[in-house]
Amino acid sequence: MRLLTHQTSGPSSSSTPSFPFLNVRISVLLLSIFVLFGQSACGDDSDNTKRTPVPVNNVQGDTGYPDVGDNTPDTSPGLEDTDLEDTDLRDTQPDTAEEKDLSDEQEDVTPDPDTDPSDPTCNDMCIAGEICVAGTCIDDTAARKCGDAQNLGQLKHGATTTASGTLRRASDVIATACGPDQTASNVGAEAVFKFTVEQDSRIDFKARWLGEFDGVIAFHTDSCEIPGSSMDACFDHEEQSLHALAGHDYYMIVELSVGRGHDFTVELTAQPVDCIPGSDAANTCSDGTFYRCEGAGESVAYDCAANCNGAGTECLGNSCAEPIVVTASTTFSGNVQSYDSKYDFQFIAGCEVEDTAVPTAGQEVIFMLPNLTAGQVVTVDAQTNDLNSNAIFITSNCGTPTELTCVAATYGGEERLIWTVPEDGRYFVFIDKDTGAGNAFEYSIDIQ
Repeated sequence: MRLLTHQTSGPSSSSTPSFPFLNVRISVLLLSIFVLFGQSACGDDSDNTKRTPVPVNNVQGDTGYPDVGDNTPDTSPGLEDTDLEDTDLRDTQPDTAEEKDLSDEQEDVTPDPDTDPSDPTCNDMCIAGEICVAGTCIDDTAARKCGDAQNLGQLKHGATTTASGTLRRASDVIATACGPDQTASNVGAEAVFKFTVEQDSRIDFKARWLGEFDGVIAFHTDSCEIPGSSMDACFDHEEQSLHALAGHDYYMIVELSVGRGHDFTVELTAQPVDCIPGSDAANTCSDGTFYRCEGAGESVAYDCAANCNGAGTECLGNSCAEPIVVTASTTFSGNVQSYDSKYDFQFIAGCEVEDTAVPTAGQEVIFMLPNLTAGQVVTVDAQTNDLNSNAIFITSNCGTPTELTCVAATYGGEERLIWTVPEDGRYFVFIDKDTGAGNAFEYSIDIQ
């Protein structure tokens, strides 16, 4: 097909010449530019597919996917896309106030106010005696510190539990037996731990002071803020033992005594025991044998001079309430460790020997002689077959030391008292140990 043109005769014409080929070329060029730049800026979203943004560390040019929420073309292909929406979707760093997005809100959760004494928001700013709570330094209290005591759990026989802590910046708010006043805190900064025992136990503990300081350790029974028992003691040795009963709470208070507080550890090991010294059921008596709970919790047997009392708690002759009754001449043997020391006759008026007060700090055995008649002769021998030094007192009554009335006494020499009954009645004989080489004894009472 040929393309025909109309041409007028003559050298010139007023009509505009036609350039059909040029028009076609211009149209094609404009269409190509439009398509090229349109794809770069907008892409093809006809399929409504969500695109993954280009990572911020990708230094390659755009891949042709659209910027999320950005209708402005990138300024230069091949450079890193710096649009806010692209970078924010892949940002793993905490956002600034201008770049807060949903994913970071889920990750950067602000914790609730912390009531832990080690709250870092202000703990380094608090002075001695203060505690950091919710970002504020406040005065510490014994109740608060006891309530926050570190719980070591239940100690079991043969197992070792380690308590560790620090006395740096610690407060001094708990009263212990380590100070001169058990009702006031006056020793040093302390840390508190709590534990129970599975069974009655001896607790062996070993402390280590990890710094230039020395410490003491107090144990409280069922009461943290002040000692809860007369048995609550203070220990000034790194290795020591105490006894603990099942069913009670024990508080271990580690206190600074010398130097500057630092870190420490205390190892506690529970050991089985026969008994707990000082407890209500520590000592028992059975079949004329008294079992005294001693030392580390060992039950040691000692012979009574006669039988045990009805309750099975002590030997007869250990008190005025339950003396050994003597109605005929009898010899008694036993061990003074079965008896207590309740009377020191040097402080009892009227019981002097030749106007001299006699100290009797040892154990005594008490006998009762009922229904004596005037003129009878009573001989008390505390020397024959006996290695101890004793004093002998005869009283007309029995009670507290201030209630006693002595009617005869002897001390030293042959340790034998021969006494004639002045009038009918009931009398009591005290054989009280002074000093001696042993605890076994043999006493005899003869009534004529």
